[in-house]
Amino acid sequence: MRQLDEKFLLKLGSASNYLKRLDGQEDSRTQMLAKRAFLHRPLMNYTEYMNHESGVVDYSPELLFLIDIIDTEIASLNDHREKNLCDYEFIKLSLKKIEDVFRNQNLPMSPEVRKNQDSL
Repeated sequence: MRQLDEKFLLKLGSASNYLKRLDGQEDSRTQMLAKRAFLHRPLMNYTEYMNHESGVVDYSPELLFLIDIIDTEIASLNDHREKNLCDYEFIKLSLKKIEDVFRNQNLPMSPEVRKNQDSL
């Protein structure tokens, strides 16, 4: 069964680096540079990533559901970024949701997939 490519998480580097700099109580210059990098670098969604990395690939409905969750979180992060919002808790929660999808690739299950499995 095809799985999500965990290398994608590297594409979220500007957001995770910003959080890391704030967590580490870095000097204000380092925090400002990390914030600037986050604000000026759009985050690539998973759909763009998979098209760029592997071309058009046939994904299962379950995987497409997970990709949609990831892309929704990325869109939300980019929306905040475009508004110059750098809310630590919001970014941290969004990245955690994305990482959780990668950790638990079998969950959550879309209603359509659950219905199909129940009918088997």
